[in-house]
Amino acid sequence: MLCFCLQSSDEMYSKNLRKWLVPFLRQTERQTSGSYISLLRQYILNMAQSDLAKPLLIFEASKTHVRKSLLLFGISNFKYCKHFAL
Repeated sequence: MLCFCLQSSDEMYSKNLRKWLVPFLRQTERQTSGSYISLLRQYILNMAQSDLAKPLLIFEASKTHVRKSLLLFGISNFKYCKHFAL
């Protein structure tokens, strides 16, 4: 799944993350509270070690004015956001 997203063009990257990664993260959040942000944080940090372009796309797709923010998409309680400090 993540390999598919990594091979996506820049235009499709955030859309593919919403389509494939977010449902997975939502499912893990139902099983373990806080896992959505924890796993997304880990994914972004791992990506950032080799290239900042893809993490930048995630943050750009997560601005407050973006309709479906990736970082907050599917999170009903914003208390988890404090755990996302980079």
